[in-house]
Amino acid sequence: MSEFSYFRVPYGSGLCGWQNVATRALDGERFAAHQIEFTKLLFGYSVYLRDVPCESPLADAFFATMLYLLETLDENSPAEANRCAIQLKQFIESVFASRECRVVSSPRTGSCHVGVVPPERHASE
Repeated sequence: MSEFSYFRVPYGSGLCGWQNVATRALDGERFAAHQIEFTKLLFGYSVYLRDVPCESPLADAFFATMLYLLETLDENSPAEANRCAIQLKQFIESVFASRECRVVSSPRTGSCHVGVVPPERHASE
């Protein structure tokens, strides 16, 4: 087995192509440390988006990242991407089962986004 594994990632922010990237194996402890660092970067990006300004900076940062990761997974292993999508769908349905999702239009910008209303707030409306 090679010391490196190769996978493909979208090239640049315009997603106009793919490039091959090499990586080394990580144990669970090192991976967890990188997850924490990655999450810090993600929250840092949401701060930038808030300053732009953006109406939902944290949600937008997470959503863009999820799309990037799912697209990368699909490019490298479509079968595992399908499995991941099924698990993600089950997770979302389970976590948000007691909440009502609504499409909300912003009067200021006219843009739409999906809003999740917690059950206690929904009951009082």
